[in-house]
Amino acid sequence: ARLNGPTAAWIPDASDGSPWLQVDLGRQYMICAVGTQGHPSGGQWTTAYRLTTSLDNKIWENIENSKELPGNTDRNTVVVHWFKQIIAARFVKIKPLSWNNAICMRAQIYGCELGKVAEEERGVSHVACALK
Repeated sequence: ARLNGPTAAWIPDASDGSPWLQVDLGRQYMICAVGTQGHPSGGQWTTAYRLTTSLDNKIWENIENSKELPGNTDRNTVVVHWFKQIIAARFVKIKPLSWNNAICMRAQIYGCELGKVAEEERGVSHVACALK
C-alpha cells in the first residue's frame, strides 16, 4: 500500500514470525529514500525497521550498515529516511523490528532511473539522482 492511500496498508499474517515487505521496482533504479506511514484508519504502525536491497532477488545488501531506522509515531505522518548514499536496486525489503499494536505500514521508495528525475505521483515532491 502506497503513502497517503485512504483505505489500505500492508499487514502481515499474525502467525508470521519474521515478516517483511518486499517491493519489486520492475527494473533497476537509483534509490535515495524510503517513506512510511501507519494504517490510515487504525492505531497500528511500524516504529522501527531495517532495509535490505537487491539487484537480482538473490544477493541482498544491508542499508545503512544494518542500522535500525526510525519508523512512525502515529498513523498519518509520513516519515522519510534519506540514505547517506544513492543505492542501485530493483528489490527492496522492509523488515519491521518494532511496532504500535500491530505491524502495519504504507510505504514508498524514492528514486529514479539513471539520468532521470523521479516525480511523486501527486507532484508534491521531486527527487533528482545525480551520479558523480
